[in-house]
Amino acid sequence: MQSIEKIKAALAAMDEDVQKLEVKRVKAAATKVRKAFQEIIKACKEGRLEANTIKEQITAEKAQKQAQ
Repeated sequence: MQSIEKIKAALAAMDEDVQKLEVKRVKAAATKVRKAFQEIIKACKEGRLEANTIKEQITAEKAQKQAQ
């Protein structure tokens, strides 16, 4: 699932900004962290849709097998 990879990438990219925010107390890093969280939220929503699509495909395959 592509959404998992997007989430992993966003978390990895966000790590440096989190360190800047928490350790170095750089306020500008907060904006970057919030943006990364928004990207993660978007990827989670995409992941839910991907999972639902896969579930529907499985259901259709089972129904087709039963019909035969």
